Amino acid sequence: MKKFTSIFFSMILICGVAFAQEAASEGEGAPAETSETSVELSEAEAQPAEVSESEADEDETEKAPLFSFISNVKVGGFFNFEPAVGPLREFVSSTIGGGLSVEAGIPLLVKKDAIFPFSLLQNFGVSFRAVFDGYLMKETHVDSIFSMRYSVGAYTRINIGDMFAVVPNLDYGLAVNLPKVRGEGASLVKKAYADQMLQIGCGVRFAHEKVLNRKLEFDLTPTYTLCPESGTAVHYLGFRFGALYSVK
Repeated sequence: MKKFTSIFFSMILICGVAFAQEAASEGEGAPAETSETSVELSEAEAQPAEVSESEADEDETEKAPLFSFISNVKVGGFFNFEPAVGPLREFVSSTIGGGLSVEAGIPLLVKKDAIFPFSLLQNFGVSFRAVFDGYLMKETHVDSIFSMRYSVGAYTRINIGDMFAVVPNLDYGLAVNLPKVRGEGASLVKKAYADQMLQIGCGVRFAHEKVLNRKLEFDLTPTYTLCPESGTAVHYLGFRFGALYSVK
């Protein structure tokens, strides 16, 4: 019995030692797994750098100007003179005044030499004009008419050499007229009325490198203006002369 008991305890001791050795071996292998996990974590921590680069690209895109495709923005003023033609000639000799204009060039989506062999066609653009003028009246019951005209339009520019350019343009807008008619003892201002307005012009531009490095250009534009009033259309043939300064 004593011999059996000693054998039993010996087996328990051997099993305990074996279990302890196995646990120790597993504990030594754990750091390797931890190191692999740390490598994976370090790689994961390195990924935000790539994200930050993409975010930087997005920030650069957001900082780009909204209308970066617009070029050659010009502002200026002009003198306007338009003699009346047709039936209106019996009542109005002409209109005379001045105005302000803004132009913004939009490059055409064609390569140079794609249309003309000498690259004459340079760009396309849009414009806004405000004209303030008065009617030179003849002997009628209307003393005078003050007019305000606002229009938007489009143009194309054809450069000829280094100093000249031809600029055909088409404008459409609204003319607000304020007439003053003769009354008994004094002139009376009647209610203002509005007309549509369509204007066609073909300007000649001149700029020289010695004049503000071509930033200032002079413009002479013959014009034809049509106001389709109810009953009778009104026609004008005239011109505008002014200057424009390039701000972009």
